[in-house]
Amino acid sequence: MERFGGHYDTWTDNRIRWILDNFGERIFEGKSVLDIGGGSGHIARRVRELGARQVEVVEGRLSNIAEAPRDDAIAFTLANLERGLTTREPSYDIVLNLGTIYHLANWEPILIDSILRAREVVFIETEVIDSEVEYNRYVVEDTGGYDQAMSGVGSRPSEFEIDRLLARIPNAFGHKVLDPALNAEFHRYDWENALDGHVEDGLRRFWAVQRLSQLDAVGERAAADALLREIHYSKTLETLVLTRRAQHELERKLDKVLELLTAAGSWAPSAVS
Repeated sequence: MERFGGHYDTWTDNRIRWILDNFGERIFEGKSVLDIGGGSGHIARRVRELGARQVEVVEGRLSNIAEAPRDDAIAFTLANLERGLTTREPSYDIVLNLGTIYHLANWEPILIDSILRAREVVFIETEVIDSEVEYNRYVVEDTGGYDQAMSGVGSRPSEFEIDRLLARIPNAFGHKVLDPALNAEFHRYDWENALDGHVEDGLRRFWAVQRLSQLDAVGERAAADALLREIHYSKTLETLVLTRRAQHELERKLDKVLELLTAAGSWAPSAVS
């Protein structure tokens, strides 16, 4: 069976069906499409069937690309998205960023660049953390998995952090979709927030981001670069905070172990002469 078969088929059907129902049956006809993290091209083949003129799939694993059936109108670019978004063209009519950013530790630049690459519309969906105070949770993933984080560390961003970033990207109007029509097996998009900081497989959100007229490409790029610098600065601070928090937790656990050993009489601190 194809790696991206099974539950992927129903999941892909529902997401594509939603796009067609809300943006028109002919949305892909004659269009250039960028599919970020597109695996072996299972979604790319669907949009080709719907009339896309050409599709570029950016994928990090050569094994996924090697499995893809040949189609002259589907081009594959091998790229590690942790190092940035590498594409053959500077822009595309439609960009698909589906189920990718949560497999990245450094997801914000890919979110921003996926929007800047689009001329018309971007569709984004990801697993999220159900929190309004914890903007991101780093999660250890299986590096051997064909659809998991290549670095071994993924993210579960807060939907509210994504909302905040989308609101600050120039010439973009983002709309979060809570439609049960998107649901597929354990993948859920219409759940209600508990804001308790939990993550789970299938806890997802979906956005449609429409691009507005780009009257000042230079100004748009400058604003995006300023946002990226701000993110880089906050990531540096976050690293320091996480490191100190981990150190504090280790110290607390060691103190607890020493207390237990002392109480059991199996260890006592050496007397200071």
